[in-house]
Amino acid sequence: MNNHFGLSFTPEHLCYAYFVAGDDKPALDRVGKISYSVPYQEDLFYSDSNTANILELLKTVLSAVKSDSVKISVSIESNLGILKRVVYPLNLDDAGKKEHIHWDLTESLTLPITEYSYFRSPNCFAFKDFVEELVIAVPRRVLKFFRTLAGGLSVELANIIIHQLAAELLVQNALDEQLEKLVVLQKISGKRIESTFLWNGTYYSSHYDMLQNNTEISNLIELLKDKIGYIENLFEQYGEKNILVDRILLYGDELKDDLIQKIQKNMSIPVDRLNIMQNLTLSQELQNSLPTDQELSSYVECIGVTLDV
Repeated sequence: MNNHFGLSFTPEHLCYAYFVAGDDKPALDRVGKISYSVPYQEDLFYSDSNTANILELLKTVLSAVKSDSVKISVSIESNLGILKRVVYPLNLDDAGKKEHIHWDLTESLTLPITEYSYFRSPNCFAFKDFVEELVIAVPRRVLKFFRTLAGGLSVELANIIIHQLAAELLVQNALDEQLEKLVVLQKISGKRIESTFLWNGTYYSSHYDMLQNNTEISNLIELLKDKIGYIENLFEQYGEKNILVDRILLYGDELKDDLIQKIQKNMSIPVDRLNIMQNLTLSQELQNSLPTDQELSSYVECIGVTLDV
């Protein structure tokens, strides 16, 4: 059985989580983050010229462990791929579904569809006479970038996923059988705020808003209220009455305890920090030096991406 690195690439850091294979289930052995050797530029990050820079960072991560059998899984920024809900009639056959998905993606992608690899997710919802299916499209250049890195490291590339879906996997693991009907999962980072909606623990919708350096807390709270109002109205339009947000889960680099308290004070919905350690097996080494809750907020995606394989 392989030991497993989960990696998440954000504009701020490369974050990693290392799981050690065990007889029962893998144990989380360590987490950490590394600064980029060159400034993060989205349009250049996945270019051939940046491969050597990232390869050196990953060699630093891998050198922290001694193992002949390692695999890696990667979580990437949502704006590097497409999370697209495609709507089609309930009685459409498989050929019709594929044709409809292809047409819908063609209308949404910024590059020709031949420049993407796309995957149909089992994440589906049925409403009256139609179905919504989640489709994930990732540029082929991004896939090539990570395959090149895995080849340079002589490791297995097990999975590539988008941040919101990695976070969904961690929430499902953390909340286990206690999944509320409609949850807002919100990531607060230095440059943007991501709002993801989970229905019965499953990804439904997400979007992000860029933040200015002087963004005030009151603006963050109003932004959150706007997102909640939007998603509740959306469900009502689809004929699902009385579906309201039950809980808000927060995480991210900039999530301090006083910010959680201020958000809770201004919301009528329970607000909690996402407890990412819940239901995870921890190595003895990590138990002896467990990071603080605020530090752990950085590692949602790199832990979550490993729970899908």
